Amino acid sequence: MGVAFRWIKFPDLTGDGSFTLGGVVTARLVWLGVPIGLAMPVAAIGGFVAGLCTYAMYRYLRVPKILAGVLTTMALYTVNLRVLGKPNLELPRDRGLLGLLPQATGYIWSLYSLLAMLAVMAFAVVLLYVYLESRSGLLLRVAGANPKMAVAQGIGPNRMFWGLGLSNALVALSGSLIAQRSYNADIHMGTGQVIVAVAALFVGMVMFRKPTAAHLVAAGLGGSFLYMLLMQLALEVGVQAQDFRLISTLVVLVAILIGMKRGGGDPLRRGVDAFGIEG
Repeated sequence: MGVAFRWIKFPDLTGDGSFTLGGVVTARLVWLGVPIGLAMPVAAIGGFVAGLCTYAMYRYLRVPKILAGVLTTMALYTVNLRVLGKPNLELPRDRGLLGLLPQATGYIWSLYSLLAMLAVMAFAVVLLYVYLESRSGLLLRVAGANPKMAVAQGIGPNRMFWGLGLSNALVALSGSLIAQRSYNADIHMGTGQVIVAVAALFVGMVMFRKPTAAHLVAAGLGGSFLYMLLMQLALEVGVQAQDFRLISTLVVLVAILIGMKRGGGDPLRRGVDAFGIEG
């Protein structure tokens, strides 16, 4: 989500649908006998296409950004249900990514599965950083930072087309990993993922504010880690799981307030722009 919200200033709400899409595509392909090494890229491609649909509605049909994401998510609910064939589907334990790991139990198995997930995440992060440092990634960042100036410099507005696709590809890949980790794909597994992602991103942008490639990547990773740590601490002090959405909302508000304090000029304007999101 950081790609859309931070790089191209596009408040994309497609994430709930593309997250689920990644999980259900992976589950269905695994059941069809497709190797997991192929199923996961296909799931990411599905998320990429979902992002392109959202931007196409905004660009060519003049649908407002937020509404375009909502419409795509609504359409994806039917798509996901069609792909899955039923509300939920259990993944075979021996066919996914975790099925490739050595046999173990208890703590050792948890460690193996964590390392496997981290390996995939590290691979995606490296590719993301390499792209950010490439000419194409630089042009994307320029187009997102100042669209009018980018057009004046000959950078087409459709450059953001690919940014939104990349954002949802990464979200779909996350959904694929979660489905494999829980051995289950559910039609509602993506519900609320956008607010969680935004909360984590805002927390990260408090720590890493520079518009460099390293800070952009670190904001997503650091924010996610700190957000999950906050959620775990909330559990430890007795907060119920059903209250997490409220806590996420409060985290976003606190992060914006911090941005307001660290900015100058109009507090509200600076507080929102500190995270690269247009108000």
